[in-house]
Amino acid sequence: FGVMALRGWGSAVRRLAIRAPSRLSFSTAVKPASGPASSIETAKVRYLNPRSPGTRHQVRIDRSHLWKGSPFKPLTEPLRKTAGRNNSGKIMVRRRGGGAKRRIRVVDFKRDIFDKPAVVERIEYDPGRSAEIALIKYHHLEGDDAY
Repeated sequence: FGVMALRGWGSAVRRLAIRAPSRLSFSTAVKPASGPASSIETAKVRYLNPRSPGTRHQVRIDRSHLWKGSPFKPLTEPLRKTAGRNNSGKIMVRRRGGGAKRRIRVVDFKRDIFDKPAVVERIEYDPGRSAEIALIKYHHLEGDDAY
């Protein structure tokens, strides 16, 4: 009884698949995206080995093209930590403190030098933001570099 029921069910499914309406077909003409949101398609990615179920489908962005040295020291400043204390020194947030010293990059968002040529010296990784930053050198102005 069970084999006959399964065999009958399979033939019914095949009949339905043959009579599937044509309005379910999708168009394959898809325009490629453009702009900054589509740059992830052009970014190099590194596929992780499936050493566990969590890493099976993980990818990482390849940052091998970035500067591997330390940041340009005159354009960094120390990150002041509060260790969970307020202005009077009382602990307001528990279990904060310690950690490594960090320096943040000072980024020139105004970019008010328009009429002078500049050269992109290198592209660096910035742990303080999700974007990469470029070190710009103005050769005509001595010591006027900017991120």
